[in-house]
Amino acid sequence: MPSVKKPVQDTPATNECVFDTSAYKFTTEKLKKYDKDISFIWDGKNYQAIVKFPGNDTLWLHIGGCVDFSYTAIYSTDSSRYSDSAYLLKKAGWLAKNFLGGGFDSKYAECLAKNLYTRRTDDADSNSRAYNIINEDTSVTNKIYEPFSFELRGARAVITIGGYEN
Repeated sequence: MPSVKKPVQDTPATNECVFDTSAYKFTTEKLKKYDKDISFIWDGKNYQAIVKFPGNDTLWLHIGGCVDFSYTAIYSTDSSRYSDSAYLLKKAGWLAKNFLGGGFDSKYAECLAKNLYTRRTDDADSNSRAYNIINEDTSVTNKIYEPFSFELRGARAVITIGGYEN
């Protein structure tokens, strides 16, 4: 299903990682902070945890990186939820608050709560909607807020939210 950016792997000849590349460590710490007894499967190929929730919902979570330290949460739920924008926005806020970090958690939650986002004009597909965060911070930061999106994939509605630091 969904995949996330793979961190560049260290090699003896080219160890130029700025960040700790242990996606497993950061991802599992975040999951355990959410629920100390949470069950998940680790996908070592895509460096992400896969969590099954009630109602056949699924979360894919990746935190970590090398040159870019990324936070990506992808949530799949029943396709009947795709037409319920209030539900999707609430769930995107829940994903940000509980599964992102590094300031992305609070900033996304704030922007979603205050309607500080705009729909991308380049997405004319009725099966997907993407939104840019309006970041009102005036200071220069190294945080890149990826557009959050809602996508209809067959019988599933998929919410994607994330960002990265470089």
